[in-house]
Amino acid sequence: MKKTLLAALASAALLPLPAAGTAPPPDAPENIARGLMILHGGRMIFSPCRERSYVHVDDVSPNGEAASALRALGLTAERPLYAELFGTAEAGTLRMTGINFAHTDARCHAPRHTADTWHAMGGQPAWRLTATGDVLRVEREAQPDFRAPFEEQAAGPVTVRLHLAGGTNGHWTLRRGHCLDRENGLVSGWSVQGRLGGETLAGCAWKP
Repeated sequence: MKKTLLAALASAALLPLPAAGTAPPPDAPENIARGLMILHGGRMIFSPCRERSYVHVDDVSPNGEAASALRALGLTAERPLYAELFGTAEAGTLRMTGINFAHTDARCHAPRHTADTWHAMGGQPAWRLTATGDVLRVEREAQPDFRAPFEEQAAGPVTVRLHLAGGTNGHWTLRRGHCLDRENGLVSGWSVQGRLGGETLAGCAWKP
């Protein structure tokens, strides 16, 4: 979590969601707040990891898509979620502009120090993607791991492509927009699709 955001907070089955592909507000900073999301009295409350504080959450994402995504994942008064949120802190309120990653396992984990730039996963068959430096790795169920150098390129305001070396295996396309994976109990800020070994793999992606 960016220190400025943390300080401000302390002071106070794979389905695309309806607004998939919607760009964030142009002035929304890419600060990520990590913590637990709670629903209390019909209002969303956020508790930052490793902080004994609670702040109200104001969903300012387009058409309220961020709150809708959290509810679709299962957020209720009885069921909190772990959430990584894009947003800004203003007067003790977290103005949520989008979701990077949320999971039904409502626990904060130890701080991560990673060089990874992308994580993604999907099912049918189960697979997981990790992009680190200029190397992309894909792990698949009952298949050998795949590794290849890649280059990341923006392809518009809401699209990123990971081009694999030599073009033999084409590219992976990531599109900004909340992505729900009920099977793995997560929602993320990007959907992803690529081809590997003649198979099309689709899933959800996020920033580590």
